[in-house]
Amino acid sequence: MRRPPLMVALAALALGAAPTRCAVVLDDAPGAEVRVALAAPAWPNADAPDDLGLVTLPSGAEVLVERALLSVASVELEPCATALRERATPRERAAGVAYAHTEGGDPLRLDAGVVDWLLRRAPTALGTLRPPPDTYCRVILRVDGAVAGTRAMPADVDFAGKTLVIDGFWRPVGGAWRPFHVAETAAFDLDAPLDGVVLGATTRALAVNVASDPSAWFEGVDLDAKGAGRAVLERVRASLSIGLEAP
Repeated sequence: MRRPPLMVALAALALGAAPTRCAVVLDDAPGAEVRVALAAPAWPNADAPDDLGLVTLPSGAEVLVERALLSVASVELEPCATALRERATPRERAAGVAYAHTEGGDPLRLDAGVVDWLLRRAPTALGTLRPPPDTYCRVILRVDGAVAGTRAMPADVDFAGKTLVIDGFWRPVGGAWRPFHVAETAAFDLDAPLDGVVLGATTRALAVNVASDPSAWFEGVDLDAKGAGRAVLERVRASLSIGLEAP
């Protein structure tokens, strides 16, 4: 299945890394940097206006999406010797700088704080990480409830505390068009191993792509039924995948 739409791209640059397996290695050379951006989704109706997304499900039902919002809270690098959510020592921390809109903070975590408009036709830059020298094994994307100050928070919808909002119309097979509304608050993480990737003289850049297929968001869901929103959230989560690519 082709899965191009939602993408998160991290370009990482470093010098002089030693070979390893199942890890990304950054040595003591300065200038290591991870640039984070959300690439524009590729909806099937690419020629439609920016505020519309149309998918046809395998059943023949159609879904016209007028609003699709996802709260991206953070992107994080995890050292191989560190458990999830644990951090480096203060000295190691001082070796790097992390920033999204202001400098300072944890050099391993980018607090993105952005509502991603899944109907957009242009990429969104999230910020830059400059991690300290270490061996890194995972990249983690966290989707969590939007809070005050979240970038791109829509003014015309109550999105505070929510992780996913999708509005539009759908037409079941043989039926008429009818509106639907999805608003969910459950948070989740998406992570991927950084297996066999070495940043150094031979690999100077790394792209980590998070892709999602919009048609999978609604497959098998009766959008008129109770609990449809949770089912859509579960499918959105399941449709996300992280792939590694060395440009």
